[in-house]
Amino acid sequence: NHHSTMHNSKWRNVIDYFQSEKIHLCLVMLGIALQPISTATGNIGFGIALGFTLFRIPLLIPSWRTLADQTWFRFLTVWLAWSFLSLLWSSDWGFGLMQFKATRVLLWIPILWPLRHRWWPLISSILIGTTLTQFMQASQIYFHWPLTKFGTGAGLTTATQTSLWDATAVGFWLMLAVLASWKMAFATLPAAILAASGLVWAGTRGAALALIVELIGSIIIIALIKKQWIKRVVICALVGISILTGVYFLPHSQLSTKISNNSDASSITLADGYVVNANVRVAMWKMALEGWTHYPIFGVGIGGISNTIAKNIDAKDSQIVVDNRPFDLSTVTMIHNTYIQILTESGIVGMGLFVAFITTFFACALLSVQKDPVYIMTLGASMLWFVAASFDGFFNSGGFLSVGAIVLTLSIRSEVNSDLRQVHNTDARLL
Repeated sequence: NHHSTMHNSKWRNVIDYFQSEKIHLCLVMLGIALQPISTATGNIGFGIALGFTLFRIPLLIPSWRTLADQTWFRFLTVWLAWSFLSLLWSSDWGFGLMQFKATRVLLWIPILWPLRHRWWPLISSILIGTTLTQFMQASQIYFHWPLTKFGTGAGLTTATQTSLWDATAVGFWLMLAVLASWKMAFATLPAAILAASGLVWAGTRGAALALIVELIGSIIIIALIKKQWIKRVVICALVGISILTGVYFLPHSQLSTKISNNSDASSITLADGYVVNANVRVAMWKMALEGWTHYPIFGVGIGGISNTIAKNIDAKDSQIVVDNRPFDLSTVTMIHNTYIQILTESGIVGMGLFVAFITTFFACALLSVQKDPVYIMTLGASMLWFVAASFDGFFNSGGFLSVGAIVLTLSIRSEVNSDLRQVHNTDARLL
């Protein structure tokens, strides 16, 4: 009996260890670090984080109850339920269901929620993953390896997704410069330059514009909440814009090439071999909004844009010319604007729910910044994500949604061990 008790006690200790928060944090950090690298590694990382989270369900329920009490999360949940319900009146529910499956990565929210008090390790895992990605981009530019179908400088995934992570990293490094001492601030500049270089190598205009909006928005927020930081934040923003301007003229800059050629921000290559440019994108938006006027309240249903709107457009209006080549709008399945897509697919009801989610989220995130200004890092990244969503269909891709789910969750301050994250201890944490 004694030996049996000892044996059971050892197994209990082993189980307790593997259910510990320390193991959970390490695996979630690994999962986050894998997100920027490629779609495959992102899926693996998400699976690891989700699997271990499910293993700890009994221990996480109390934390998830506080998540369920969040107004922004309730609006997000109701909006998701409404989007799923819209499959009932979608003209292509099969495609809509496939599109809705991308929202599974929003499970990052409950995965990360119980670990928010480990904020700095989670932020560091984002920076590790993005830095690895930027080294891969540099290798593609200067050594032509590894070659992928996404183009030189885009890394191992789409240029849009890589640029989004690069822009997030630029904002993080610059905000770290604000939070740290001047000596540490200079230490972050090489990492910020590398991240900015990755952004121009991938060449997404939408992400670059969103980054500028983030920097300006961060200045305004800090000016209203922490006036003694205004000088540092302004200097940080000017340094960031200077870095972007400098790397813009780097050799192999896809961003400068696309701007000079009026190319599309996300380099979407069509089946017939050319790239969707800005004129096509605007035409898609006009087509979707015109179609929405016929289904204003409930929309056409998720996945219904192609069959209900695009294929029913007048033949004379469906043909446009891009770079002296014809493009048929009736073949469109995604309109490359998250907000117009939500309005068109789920109507005024769905758009109202989504706007309510955005409004309540930012209200909560601003309170977090007010209590601890360090959260300007993730609030800024959230602003970047919402702005960049204006230039692509983020709810059609798990890769785009993962970025948003992670930075949004980390924008909400945890009340647990908050004394560990006082600003005057920032240098020690960075080291």
